[in-house]
Amino acid sequence: MRYLGINAPELGSIKWPEEPYAREALAYNIKLVKGKVVYLETDIEKYDRYGRLLAYVFLKDGTFVNLEMVKAGYAYVLFLKPNLKYRKELLAAQRAAMKKRKNIWQVLLKETCTYYLGNKRSFKFHRPNCELSKRISRKNRIIFKNKWDAFYRGYSPCRWCMP
Repeated sequence: MRYLGINAPELGSIKWPEEPYAREALAYNIKLVKGKVVYLETDIEKYDRYGRLLAYVFLKDGTFVNLEMVKAGYAYVLFLKPNLKYRKELLAAQRAAMKKRKNIWQVLLKETCTYYLGNKRSFKFHRPNCELSKRISRKNRIIFKNKWDAFYRGYSPCRWCMP
């Protein structure tokens, strides 16, 4: 299963190094859900291309787990069209966490380029020299002066160039 609308730091694997705050994010998620009844809510698409269930996770008391992860600064928004049901709520929580520089926001906002290229279709942003950024059509291209602007608008970093 994949939490819909968010991306949390990953522990790492043979392919990827461990990301900052991965262990803290995992611990926080466990604290939120371990031993509790959860309810899953799907959006337009129920599964991703890997066959994982895409879901918003809620506790019995109504706590929106995906939102709590973002509020605490242990995840950032990752919008996958057409699954945008809680876009406004998640983005507002991200903006608040960014302003307070909570957890991952101490690391993610460090600049690596003088500008970034965003794709309006995918909500991803890239380094200017990323091969994927070269494929963005003019009508879908947006330029961000810094990471703050990209994340504030709800764009997430490219998995390949890691801006």
